[in-house]
Amino acid sequence: MTICLIIKILSTFGVLVGFGFGIYQWYIANKIKRAELIHQIIEKLRLDPEMLETMNMIDYDEQWYGKEFHRNSDKEKRIDKLFYYFTHVCYLRDREIINKEDFYIFEYSINRIYRSKQAKTYLWNIYHFSKEHHAKSSFHYLIEYLLNNIFKEHEKDKFNSNDPEKSGYEKYL
Repeated sequence: MTICLIIKILSTFGVLVGFGFGIYQWYIANKIKRAELIHQIIEKLRLDPEMLETMNMIDYDEQWYGKEFHRNSDKEKRIDKLFYYFTHVCYLRDREIINKEDFYIFEYSINRIYRSKQAKTYLWNIYHFSKEHHAKSSFHYLIEYLLNNIFKEHEKDKFNSNDPEKSGYEKYL
C-alpha cells in the first residue's frame, strides 16, 4: 500500500511539474508572439516611406487639413492609412493584446497626433460626421484613447461639442 501511495504522489507531482512547464512555455510563446507583433507594427511605421512622410507632415505641423483635403484623395488616403494604423494600435491596447509597457513605444507618435491642430481638426470632423450618421468613427479607438488618456477636461468638452464656435475646430464635413 505504501508503494502505491508513493507512486500516486510521484505521478501527481510529475503531472503538476509538466503542467507548470506547459504554462511557462505558453507564457514565453505569447511574449514572443507579442514581440513579433510589435516589431511588425514598428517596422511598418518606421520603414514605410509613405507612413514616414505622413508622420512628418504631422510632426512638422504642415497645413494639410482644410476645405481642399477631401478633394485630394492621395493626401486623404495617406492620412487615413496612418490613422487607421494608430487606431489599430489603440484597439490592441484596449483589448490588452499589447500591454502598457509595449504601448509606450507608440505614445510619442500618438502624442504628436494630439499636438497637431490639423490632426485634431480632422479627427473632430470625422468623429462628428460619424455621430450624425449613427456610426462609430473609422478612428474610434484612436479618438477614444486621446479623449480618455491625453485630452484635458476642457479639451474633451470642446472636442465633444459639434458647434465649431464652442469647439474651436473648423467644420469641413
